[in-house]
Amino acid sequence: MALAIIGVVLLVGAAVAVGFALRGRRRWQAMLGTETSTVAELAGERATVHQLGGGGFKRIAEVTGAAAIGPVGELTSELAGLSCVWFRYEVQRRYWYTTTDSEGRTSRSERKESVAKLSSSQPFRLTDETGSVLIEPGTLAIDHAERVVERFEPAAQAASTFSLSIGGLTFGNRGNDTIGYEYEEWVVRPGTRLYVLGEANDRNGELTVGKPADGGMFVISTRSEAELRSSAQRTQRILMWVGLAAAVVGIALLVVAAVR
Repeated sequence: MALAIIGVVLLVGAAVAVGFALRGRRRWQAMLGTETSTVAELAGERATVHQLGGGGFKRIAEVTGAAAIGPVGELTSELAGLSCVWFRYEVQRRYWYTTTDSEGRTSRSERKESVAKLSSSQPFRLTDETGSVLIEPGTLAIDHAERVVERFEPAAQAASTFSLSIGGLTFGNRGNDTIGYEYEEWVVRPGTRLYVLGEANDRNGELTVGKPADGGMFVISTRSEAELRSSAQRTQRILMWVGLAAAVVGIALLVVAAVR
């Protein structure tokens, strides 16, 4: 019975690994199949669509350039207090998790839970030598953004009254089992070089690149297209081999369990 359970778990794991591998393949194929455009080229296409009476402009586009301050102005990151165009932070609580077995013996292990996280969603601009375009990040976590905070703070001695406040949100330690809090924050500063793959449109009256309406690939990264493709292809190969190995072992275990 145990062999059969392990076999099923391995087959499920194999399916998950292959699923992620195929998603990674679609990601780098989308980058490979989309030609990089300048802002001026996108603006020209948009103007042509309007002149021909084709309605709103919309197409999958790939642009590169430097991050610049958007319509709402410069942002200030929540944890480090740095000037930026985008930020994301997460706070995780480390705590002791206690369990009791059937004989009344207790044991404890260290665990984590996310207690606060936020990505700024305000649009910012991307500029190249031909102009600027608005970028709408939404809830996307920008790939390889600059990490500016990475620290751990132990919980206070008076654990039951200890609390934290970030961005107007207040949360406590939820009991005396709290070990402490891990803080991480990432930012994109003005001038940072970015690669963006998404949907170029003018729904809001201005040329904008954001998440495709049909749920297609949306990428904002500080890495180049070549670096992203290389990383995606390498990860895909690893996941495919892991999935294949897990499937072979899982099937073998199921066969042995059936024979027994």
